[in-house]
Amino acid sequence: MTDYISSAQAIFRKLSLQHQVYTLAMLAYRATLWAREFYPQLVQDRSEVVERLRAFNELQHQLSQHMVHLLYLEDNRYPDDVFISILFEITEQTGCYLGLVAFFEELPSLLTYASCTHPQA
Repeated sequence: MTDYISSAQAIFRKLSLQHQVYTLAMLAYRATLWAREFYPQLVQDRSEVVERLRAFNELQHQLSQHMVHLLYLEDNRYPDDVFISILFEITEQTGCYLGLVAFFEELPSLLTYASCTHPQA
């Protein structure tokens, strides 16, 4: 597990500010898709639904908070490595840990696509 985290930390750390924001926006979008798997009509255990959706809310909070800090060039934010570790910790609670692993594995191709289709990205 720590290999996945270390790899994601290395990838994120090397990104420009603009690509970090783009990455977090894409991840926030993906998280909304992952959360749909836990809608009440799909999961019988209501306490699991509540716990998973609470964890997804925390994930969205961390993503949006970090994006705001980056956009306003604020220094009072988690260091990149700590922030990525927090994301992996939260995705364990959401049940989407492997989704986060897959996201970081495909991130280089997502960024290449974004740079080709939107040169300012």
